[in-house]
Amino acid sequence: CVTGVQTCALPIFLQEFSLQLRILFQQQYFITKEGLVMIVTERKTDIFERRAGGKGNTIMEHIVDEKVYGGKIAAYARVILKPGCSLGYHKHEGTSETIYILQGTALYNDNGTENTLTAGAVVFCPEGESHSIENIGQDDLLAMALIVNEK
Repeated sequence: CVTGVQTCALPIFLQEFSLQLRILFQQQYFITKEGLVMIVTERKTDIFERRAGGKGNTIMEHIVDEKVYGGKIAAYARVILKPGCSLGYHKHEGTSETIYILQGTALYNDNGTENTLTAGAVVFCPEGESHSIENIGQDDLLAMALIVNEK
C-alpha cells in the first residue's frame, strides 16, 4: 500500500535524480512510466561544407543515434542553414526524407519544381527522387529532418 506522502515524494525524487543524471552524463534521456531512466543518445553535431554541392555549411544536430532504431533511421536531426547557405540538389537512393520547417524561409527544389517554404511546411522526398533546399531569408533556416532507410 502506497501512502499519500510516498506518492507525492516519488515525483520529487525522480526530478532530482534526473537532474543529477543530466549533469553527470550530459546526454538526452527520459523517464519511463515505470520510473526507469533510459539514455537515448549522446548529442552529436556534424558540419558539412558545400554538402551535395550546396553553398556554405549545413549543420546537423542529431537528435537520436541511428542505432536507437536498429538501422531503420539513417538520421533524425535539426538542420541549420545560415542565410545564403544550401544543401545541394541530390537524389535519395535507398532512403527517403521528410523535412519540417521550424523557422525561416527556404527555396525548396522538388525534382526541378521550386517552391518557397516557411515555418510549418512539411515536404517529403521519397526514395529515388531528388531535392535541394536553400535558405533565402535573412535569419537562420531551422528544420527537422527525418531520413529513413528504405532497404
